[in-house]
Amino acid sequence: MKTYTNILSVKMSDKTMELMDEVCAVEEQTRSGITRKAIKEFLRSPKVVESMRKSEPVDYLMG
Repeated sequence: MKTYTNILSVKMSDKTMELMDEVCAVEEQTRSGITRKAIKEFLRSPKVVESMRKSEPVDYLMG
C-alpha cells in the first residue's frame, strides 16, 4: 500500500471556525485532526459510499 502526502485546504465561515475551536478544546485535538475526522465520517456516509462504488476509480482528483 502506498501513502500519498497532500495538503488539504478547507474553507469555512468565522462562525464555523469558532465552533471548531470549541470542539478542539473539548476533544483536545487540533483543527486539522478534527477536520480529518469530519472528512472520514463524511466519506463513510451511505450516500457517498454508494456514489463512490458506482464511480470508476481514478488515480487523481482535480479541483
